[in-house]
Amino acid sequence: MMRSLCTFEVAGQRFGLDAARVQEVVRVDRLTPVPRAAPDVVGLLNLRGLIVLAVDAAARLGLDATPGSTGVHAGPPATTAPATTQPLAVVLAAPEGAVALLVPDVYEIMRTDTACFVPPERTREDPAAPLLQGAYRTADHLTVVLDADQVVRSGIDSAPL
Repeated sequence: MMRSLCTFEVAGQRFGLDAARVQEVVRVDRLTPVPRAAPDVVGLLNLRGLIVLAVDAAARLGLDATPGSTGVHAGPPATTAPATTQPLAVVLAAPEGAVALLVPDVYEIMRTDTACFVPPERTREDPAAPLLQGAYRTADHLTVVLDADQVVRSGIDSAPL
């Protein structure tokens, strides 16, 4: 059976999300900071009237964001990021609400054979472990698959009340 993944880069690593769960991918030009939010919550994105929580993917995954950082930082309300640092928002829709995962680059929609899927090993304590479904290995690279439901849930849970 085949599976389609929306693949992107975070801190030099390749990740994927089930393409059916990705509402859209947009370039981020304006964000409004959220007071008292978790460190990985960058702000709010106005997506044609829909307010979407924007989360820094590298920070959410506990990765060093220096190589390939999203380049978005909290600032005064409705800040405009310079064109050279505008990340992409991979918008995930769910009944609980939408969450935008900010990434520096999106690669492609990758079609994979589910027979090549490898579940993650749960041998060590990893704060990002609940977000990981497993991985696909190709001749060129390893694509770590994120659980879209967990990404949305963790984004909504980290927003202040």
